[in-house]
Amino acid sequence: MKLPSRADRVSGITSRMGAWMGAAAAFSLVIIVVANIITRLLGGGIPGALDISQSFMVIIAAMMLAYTQAQRGHIGVEFVIKKMSGPVQKVIGIITLLLSLIFSVLLAWQSWRMALFALRVGDHSGVYPYLPLYTTKLILALGLSLLCLQLLVDVWHGFRG
Repeated sequence: MKLPSRADRVSGITSRMGAWMGAAAAFSLVIIVVANIITRLLGGGIPGALDISQSFMVIIAAMMLAYTQAQRGHIGVEFVIKKMSGPVQKVIGIITLLLSLIFSVLLAWQSWRMALFALRVGDHSGVYPYLPLYTTKLILALGLSLLCLQLLVDVWHGFRG
């Protein structure tokens, strides 16, 4: 099996797994919000619901990045580029992917640094100490790393044809 096809399979599988994790987080977010509303109407509320909801939103966004890139779902400004010739469009596409990859690698690197520091110090919510924040930071770093993998595969395909 060639390296590009293996990389395609790995990035495809991981981006789909990330999308499923994001979808599960979205479903869980809906359950928590509805449960919190119901319990508030009954005079209570779910302790830490806001912190939990914020964590789920990070998980949703981070884990959907690679899948969205694989599906070419990110926003692009094409009205100027479409007027250019095919080879110029290809060069601009590769440059855009390379810049995206560089930016994403920097984000992933710093996210891993932040997440590992948070893990080391045992970062928890200030309001609800039972809620660890390092897990959300680790998932953010993972999502950005999966995006980097997908962008690397896209750059490879951009150069290949």
